[in-house]
Amino acid sequence: MTIKEILELRKAAFDKVHEIRAAMDAEKRTEIKPEEREAWDQANADFDKFDAELTEARRLADMDARMAATPPDTAVPGRQDTEGRATPEVNEETRALAFQGWANEQLRGETTEGQATAMELVGLRGSLRELEIPLNRSVPRTAAEARALSTTTTGGGYTIPEGFVNELEIALLAYGGMREVSSILRTTSGNNMPWPTSNDSGNKGAQIDESTADATDTDPAFGVVTFGAYKFTSKIVLVPYELLEDSAFNMVQFLGQALGERLGRIQNEVCTTGTGSDTVNGAATAATLGKTLAGATAITWDELLDLEHSVGRAYRNGPGAAYMFNDAILKYLRKIKDDEGRYVWQMGDVQRGIPTTLNGHRYVINDDMASAPVASAKTLMFGDFSKYKIREVNSIRLKRLVERYAEYDQEGFVALMRFDGDLVDAGTHPIRYATQATGS
Repeated sequence: MTIKEILELRKAAFDKVHEIRAAMDAEKRTEIKPEEREAWDQANADFDKFDAELTEARRLADMDARMAATPPDTAVPGRQDTEGRATPEVNEETRALAFQGWANEQLRGETTEGQATAMELVGLRGSLRELEIPLNRSVPRTAAEARALSTTTTGGGYTIPEGFVNELEIALLAYGGMREVSSILRTTSGNNMPWPTSNDSGNKGAQIDESTADATDTDPAFGVVTFGAYKFTSKIVLVPYELLEDSAFNMVQFLGQALGERLGRIQNEVCTTGTGSDTVNGAATAATLGKTLAGATAITWDELLDLEHSVGRAYRNGPGAAYMFNDAILKYLRKIKDDEGRYVWQMGDVQRGIPTTLNGHRYVINDDMASAPVASAKTLMFGDFSKYKIREVNSIRLKRLVERYAEYDQEGFVALMRFDGDLVDAGTHPIRYATQATGS
């Protein structure tokens, strides 16, 4: 379905909810009639379904737009066959075929004629055990990068199908709420990267007499956040030889999704709850306490507002401001009622036509946060998440493990990624969290 069609279906579901809500208000009812219940539940389920589909459709549309803006790969220059005839241009299909040939080259030493031709066209040698997968595709691939394939034991950026990188990036994004809202920094090497901070929020100007110099020097407070590059693995993905040999098997899509999902999950986990001790400093660890909730197992609407206003206006009103919580907490918040039994959220944002916001702010689902309001749990975060930086080394290394699983007639693949994450907080606390009471 197109984005327009999904929007229309989502609006129809929203209109049905609004219709039942209007009928209740007109009749001064606080309860849904039994004959309305099925339609109410179905409309809410449909809205959630189409809202999720809309998010995915927009993500894919954004990916397509970025792909369209990327300079097209050029054909391998000057390639000719033995009779001096020009070979076909290297395209996405050729790279995908070469990639599959590389995947099964050494398991039995067999490739199809088409795979062998494609590998020769792109300059991909089957003896390579490791390929570099460039994530920053805004940097044009150069002829020098292509030539490097013939002289190094690693490489391959020029030969990786764009479809593989697409699948990898989509999976990384889909499995991480942190990646949706954080700033992504990509560097060509993994050296420590200092990020200077400055806090001048406590200083202000002063009145002085005419022709009188200001005798006071007030310097801002400077600090630094240092980003490293911790190594993470996708763990091994096994592929039977029968699938490698099958030309209908989409190796590009399968590996891109499988490896991307695994790396996306671990990246989101450590960027949320990492302790910062020899690992990533997660947002929930780096954030500052904004509200201790009164109950060990409850959240009130007033406490949401308290958390929101614990964050300074400069961050609260900025474009990066958002709530973050688990999907189970979203369900909890949607069920909060006022003293007359009306759903608070529906009486607010939904009636204003912006049901995907909370108190007018975007919210992001992150299932690595606490899934229930229990004693001492950090159940909510709010603030400017663009101040949380995820630093990635520019490429992911894809390794092929041939001999290890040969007796099972399988081939193993593993991806390695280096990244770090931390909150750039100069002392003004752009992200704050709410924690449940400790209980008795």
